[in-house]
Amino acid sequence: EGHRCYDGRTWRLGRMYETAKELGIDTVCGGTNADDPGEGHRPGLRAVEELDVFSPLLDAGITKAEVRAIAESRDLSVADKPSMACLSSRIPTGLEVTEERLTRVEKAERVLREWGFEGFRVRDHDGLARVEIAPDELERALDPAFADAVHEHLTDLGFEYVTLDMAGYRTGSVSPGGEEVGDGDAGDENSDNANGEPAGSDAADDGADLGRRYPR
Repeated sequence: EGHRCYDGRTWRLGRMYETAKELGIDTVCGGTNADDPGEGHRPGLRAVEELDVFSPLLDAGITKAEVRAIAESRDLSVADKPSMACLSSRIPTGLEVTEERLTRVEKAERVLREWGFEGFRVRDHDGLARVEIAPDELERALDPAFADAVHEHLTDLGFEYVTLDMAGYRTGSVSPGGEEVGDGDAGDENSDNANGEPAGSDAADDGADLGRRYPR
């Protein structure tokens, strides 16, 4: 469990190397910046080093703030993009982090991004998808058209149930410590969620079923 972010980053970089090889590309680049090595325990960075990923931002000494400033000066939409924790943070403690689950979560969150949401997570509770949307965007998630689209998309990915967490998006909701940090830290992990309920229980998954029409 303590190596979740390391394993997740190794998996994703492995996929990138496979694609690079197919395209005849020798070098894989990563987004590690000059701030990252000093931000405490970051197992994901160990994977970057072991797989010999080139980090141009780190090599040039460019910090996270400078990356945002450069993006803003070029009118890039990613200038104020929120930081995203590693995909393994979507898997409750007690469930094995597998390539299948990581791929499913990645594809599930893609549909939320396509609908224009900015603050969100899809938590994989082993057959149940718990969708979290930022509180200021939660009202839009009640749109029946969105509910139908996300339910169809996520059930196609293999989820049996799709729910909307009415508490909204919050970091660390599958971790009792309430922490969900970036690429590196898997956080304080055990088999319960932030509310003290076992991951995957009815109490832990208090949300609206996205397979149903919302009353008007």
